[in-house]
Amino acid sequence: MKDINKKNILYLFATLIQILLFIGAFVLNYFTRRRMGMARYVLYKNRNWENTYPVEEIQTAFTAGLIILSILLILFFYKNKKRLSRKALYETAGVFILSGLWIGFKMLNTTQSIGAYYFILLVLGAAAVIQILKAAVRIMIELRDQKR
Repeated sequence: MKDINKKNILYLFATLIQILLFIGAFVLNYFTRRRMGMARYVLYKNRNWENTYPVEEIQTAFTAGLIILSILLILFFYKNKKRLSRKALYETAGVFILSGLWIGFKMLNTTQSIGAYYFILLVLGAAAVIQILKAAVRIMIELRDQKR
């Protein structure tokens, strides 16, 4: 009983973090467009990050890693599809959706079109990684419970 409660609490906590990340992305974008001080700060940070870090290489590496992890998780799900529940299917679909959202946002936008571009990429990337972890844990727990 305690094990089930811990799993549910951790799952709800991860979901809450994802929801807060999406709200944060919306708020960042909203205030970047509405408040000049926020727009200046975001512009300053964008230029600072572009001058300090190899941003394009980091984005390319993260995109490749996200695609590889998503494909591996989806293949692992389909390999064990008959032994898994609908919840695992929904988690895997969430991986596909959030990874696609991150990649689509990266491909369709730039710092010129959306001021908080790098901030939103960080937030969406974190949400996608959390979703991958949630789906992987769900699948592993269900497969482990069937072996018992």
